[in-house]
Amino acid sequence: MSRMKYKLFRMLGLVLIFITTSVIFTGWTHYSGESFLRTQTSGGYKPCRKLMTSQGSMAFVEELLHDNVTYDLGLLPSWSASRIYLDKNGSIHLGDVFTVTVRLYDGYNRPMYRGGDMLAIMMQNYSYGAGSVGHVVDHHNGSYTGILRALWTGSVAISVRILYPREALSTYLKHMGPYSPGKTIMCVFQNDNARSETFGYPSVEPFRGIPFCNMTSENYGLAWYCVKPNNPLVCHDWVQFTSQPNNDTQWTNKKIKDFYLMAKRARRIRDTISVIILGRPGTTMATAAETLCTSPDISETWTQPYTSGFFYRREWYSMACSVKIDEHSLRKCLSNRRLHILGDSTVRQFFSNLYERLNMTMVTEKWTVRTWHRYTESQNRDMKFTMSWAPHELPLYYNGNRASARPLYVNIDDIPSGSNDIVIIHIYVHFRFHHPSVFRESIRRAAQATRRLMRRSPRAVVGIKGTHYFRFSKDEIDAGFGLVYDAIIREEFSDMFSRVILINEWDLILASDILVLHPPAWLVKLLVDSFLGYACSL
Repeated sequence: MSRMKYKLFRMLGLVLIFITTSVIFTGWTHYSGESFLRTQTSGGYKPCRKLMTSQGSMAFVEELLHDNVTYDLGLLPSWSASRIYLDKNGSIHLGDVFTVTVRLYDGYNRPMYRGGDMLAIMMQNYSYGAGSVGHVVDHHNGSYTGILRALWTGSVAISVRILYPREALSTYLKHMGPYSPGKTIMCVFQNDNARSETFGYPSVEPFRGIPFCNMTSENYGLAWYCVKPNNPLVCHDWVQFTSQPNNDTQWTNKKIKDFYLMAKRARRIRDTISVIILGRPGTTMATAAETLCTSPDISETWTQPYTSGFFYRREWYSMACSVKIDEHSLRKCLSNRRLHILGDSTVRQFFSNLYERLNMTMVTEKWTVRTWHRYTESQNRDMKFTMSWAPHELPLYYNGNRASARPLYVNIDDIPSGSNDIVIIHIYVHFRFHHPSVFRESIRRAAQATRRLMRRSPRAVVGIKGTHYFRFSKDEIDAGFGLVYDAIIREEFSDMFSRVILINEWDLILASDILVLHPPAWLVKLLVDSFLGYACSL
């Protein structure tokens, strides 16, 4: 491809985000992607949940696209000038729900009057090994309300982290395209005589005026386009995909790039609040959290009003109806069944966890590298249990065979009628470099396939792992749009809250304060057991 075409391709990529106006993009009006309304009950302050509409989401993205970002670091929310206030007068007892107010100020010590920041309200006691997160309400005027529950007695420290300011999201969104910071996906064309690599992207817009291959039909109906290879190669010679570092990015303006890299840094507001929770020393809400269930309500995994759980003495306690699972009940549950794990490397960790715990044997080839990217199947013959992991659809940022990138919905549709299979699905990390409409389309199709599965196989059990917050030292976006994707999942699965189990990783990871992409093994086990506790009770 000539240098002139290369420049044209890059310039066209810049306008992609501005002309994609027909898609539904989900923003958030606050921390969890839902609106909270205050209602008074006999128990005191209680937030009610109301899912956002797509119109609100479109309004949010339009605001971001039209934000007048001046690239002045002094106009960002200031960790030193912003303030936190405890709203409750008087004592706080174990089990009480209370609120804090966050007021953001910029670096010039001036109050801010817009919303859209990603905040986390943390309640911790490191000596107890205790931690939880609260829900955050965005009032769209520079102030936020954090809703917390007193989950253990004794001292707690309440703090606020600015995970991602609005200006960072706006800047990245405006510069999103095939040359976004990070990596670029390449289409590999090959036959017996030639090989070529060209740019690939899930939208046709950057290819206007450039010869391209429409690979949508080969990509199972999901949009995918590649720059057309040179002769003698043709479009049908597409065999693989790969990724390469994107050294020539859109960030031609060093001032903008430097601003973004500084703006996206997480900052803890200097103000903290110390509170004493009254009650019998050493007691927690664990008793309430450990309520045993004979018929668990799956919808609770989606609708916990304050927080999905908390750590105490480094043990996790779910606030939903808790279902304990031990190794005996695990083996009993999974015997004579099949578990399909579909998604990225974070659910590949689920596969590894169960593979070791159940002494399974590989049916497909053994892994020769830790970062395995091909379909894998294992079994335990004594249990008559089969487990598989399959990577999701494009975009994928590694080297792989085109046929291996099968969409979630295709794999779900392959499950036969009348089965009692268990399915875990998840996409997230590889989609972060693309417009959220790409994520929405894949999740929407997965939701449609899930409905079809439930009609033909009522005994099948489906879980979806949500997004989680993490930081990469060299990553250009981290989890910046994580809550946008969380809201998309909730919207697309809103009619299946009573049938699909949500694995809420966002609360657990923030409460653990281990903010990495791939959690350690003990956290993975918590997530696996949390899901299977529900799945095995149905």
